[in-house]
Amino acid sequence: MRKHLMKDPMNRTGYLLLLPLLGALLSTCCMGTKCDPTDLGAGIRFRNAAGTDLLFGPGRAYDPDSVRLYSVTGGDTLRHDAFAGSYSNASADSLLFVSFRSERYETVYVAFGADVDTLQVAYARDDGGACCPDSYRVQILHYNGAPVPRNSANQYLIRK
Repeated sequence: MRKHLMKDPMNRTGYLLLLPLLGALLSTCCMGTKCDPTDLGAGIRFRNAAGTDLLFGPGRAYDPDSVRLYSVTGGDTLRHDAFAGSYSNASADSLLFVSFRSERYETVYVAFGADVDTLQVAYARDDGGACCPDSYRVQILHYNGAPVPRNSANQYLIRK
């Protein structure tokens, strides 16, 4: 029995010496890897049937600060952040920037005062591979059942 106890500490010591080496070896395969971040934001431009911007400019119909986006789960209403701003360097125009919740709700309601519309949102998953976590991107599919196009500046163009 005593012989067995003496052998065990030697094996543990060997394993303890190998752990840092194994950790260093595994971490070097991912050194310098730049992971794609999850981007749950979208720039949205709301226009009427004639093409006039509904939130910005002289003919606006709604105050952009009054537009509310939310999802419903059980008895809870969860808001998505929305604010006026510029979405990318490709466009200096103002639009509504929405940061969707990390829970990735597929049905999002858009409230313009008492008028409430529906967005159907999908989230594309990008495989991060062995070194990075998977990331997600927003894809707005439908607004009140109609497909939503996206322009070259990656802004969603919604006709209300």
